Amino acid sequence: MVDRRRIATYCGIVGPIVSVGAIFLATIVAPPETFTWQDRALSDMGRYGAPTFLLFNGGLILGGLVGLPFGWRLWIASRNAVERLGVALLAVAIAGMIGVGVFFLDHTAVYLETSKHGFAALTGFGVAP
Repeated sequence: MVDRRRIATYCGIVGPIVSVGAIFLATIVAPPETFTWQDRALSDMGRYGAPTFLLFNGGLILGGLVGLPFGWRLWIASRNAVERLGVALLAVAIAGMIGVGVFFLDHTAVYLETSKHGFAALTGFGVAP
């Protein structure tokens, strides 16, 4: 029988490995005109048309989706309102990370008329700490 709680716990390990691994790999393979630590933002690797577009955005989306079951696992294990608040903030931060991948830089050239990237990035990076 499948132990959903155990799988969800493993998702808490695998999700960050996927997302951070994809970001790290994208920084290695990105050409200098796409990303440098001194001159470009990480989100530039996910810009539409960049050679690292799929790796960067796909890693954020996949890592976030894999990490969501861990939030469920924490929620059912939480014992009080403070712990549930922490889990809710984790879920918002994960949603922000997924949002950065979905609402990549220049997504307005592909879909939507309004850029949502800044809001997604602020949600992910502002709530996570």
